[in-house]
Amino acid sequence: MNENYINSGNNMDKKPTYDQLRNRVQALENQLQKKNYMESEERYRPDDDCIEDGIVLQTSTGKIQAWNKGAEQIFSMSLDMICIADINTLTFLKVNPAFTEILGFSEKELLKNPFTDFIHPDDIDSTISVVKQKLQAGAKVVNFNNRYRCKDGSYRWLSWVSHPKPQKGITYAVARDITLAKQTEEKLRQNEKKYKNLFDASNDGICLHEIIYSGVTPVDYKILDINPKYEELTGIQKNDAIGATATCLYKTDEAPYLDIYSNVAWTGEFTSFETYFKPMDKHFIISVFSPEKHQFATVFQDITERKKFEAQIQQAQKMEAIGNLAGGIAHDFNNMLGIITGNISYALSQLNSNEEIYDVLVDVQKGTKQAQNLTQQLLTFSKGGEPIKKVVQFNRIIKEAADFIIRGSKSKCDFILANNLWTIEADPGQLNQVISNLIINANQAMSGGGTITIRTENTEINTKNIMSLPAGLYIQVSIED
Repeated sequence: MNENYINSGNNMDKKPTYDQLRNRVQALENQLQKKNYMESEERYRPDDDCIEDGIVLQTSTGKIQAWNKGAEQIFSMSLDMICIADINTLTFLKVNPAFTEILGFSEKELLKNPFTDFIHPDDIDSTISVVKQKLQAGAKVVNFNNRYRCKDGSYRWLSWVSHPKPQKGITYAVARDITLAKQTEEKLRQNEKKYKNLFDASNDGICLHEIIYSGVTPVDYKILDINPKYEELTGIQKNDAIGATATCLYKTDEAPYLDIYSNVAWTGEFTSFETYFKPMDKHFIISVFSPEKHQFATVFQDITERKKFEAQIQQAQKMEAIGNLAGGIAHDFNNMLGIITGNISYALSQLNSNEEIYDVLVDVQKGTKQAQNLTQQLLTFSKGGEPIKKVVQFNRIIKEAADFIIRGSKSKCDFILANNLWTIEADPGQLNQVISNLIINANQAMSGGGTITIRTENTEINTKNIMSLPAGLYIQVSIED
């Protein structure tokens, strides 16, 4: 029988006891654990700019073995979401309480599945791309945004800062919940879209400007943006307007309304005014406000047609006033003419027709009747009524008007009047006035006297005529001097 002995000096001992072997195995395990501890510490020691004063120990399989006090405080106290992730297996190795609080999942639920299971489907490809192209290559990632699913099914926007250790196959990452900021951004985007739609579809011209200063003195302003209605109302194209100064664009020595606009841009006080803009020969009503310091926006309407209409109304009101005045005068004058015609008729009744004064009074009586017709026209005008029409013989009206106008002048009238001239329905007073004016003009054109030839004839006009008159039967009158 052979026996193994251990030589210790001069003594020959028997083989170790069970307790001695157990203690020696424990000592060897402690040495191995210490060695693994040192290797793990070296592998997973964080960069100074990632987790200051914090150490995380992991086994070779990636399991978190121990935290030092600094790392534990950072993980547990941070309001941001902090994690250690395996960039090869795309799994979380450790997450802090903020992770579970914000997403609603337990740490166990987050660690057992790839983190891509929690990412919004639309963001998975971009996330994997960042991991492979940047993190696995050792590049730090700042402000990468994606959406993570919460346990209730909703999604939160996260903004990531990652510090990879590709030689160790891990990354240290901090995520901040930016959901509120994204929602605000989306609202702003929607508001901007609404503003843009309103800006483009507005029936008012809109223009955004910025004041140009020389020192602290406003000297001009430039156009920043215009809407389509501005182009329509001004005739200025967008490419010509944007970036141009007012003096250059409108071809003026001074920027139009600079004192008003600069005050609004400086104080932010809203104002509006009506103006006639001479460079465009148009009337505008302009509202002005300041969206931000040193800028102002104008919202304007072209009121040129309205101004013309207002002018027409004013003219109509003036004519109404003149009509009222003319009506009053005509009424009084007609009363006086009634007295005159009455006395002339009485005088004629007392005279023989062969007396010289008799013919004079007859002429006066005719003139008075024409005056009465004129006052009747004034009364019709003052009342805004229609002409007083009756069936008349036009030849008789022409001859009476011509004889009255020519009496006492150097000119004479030659009448070539159709015997079978049609009767017409018209206002005899107005006809007399027209013929009288034509004969007066003809007489005045011949200062030395002459012959005025007056012709009348019946005529029929078809649909095609140079005067664009309706087809029908007409009386044609020509007066030649």
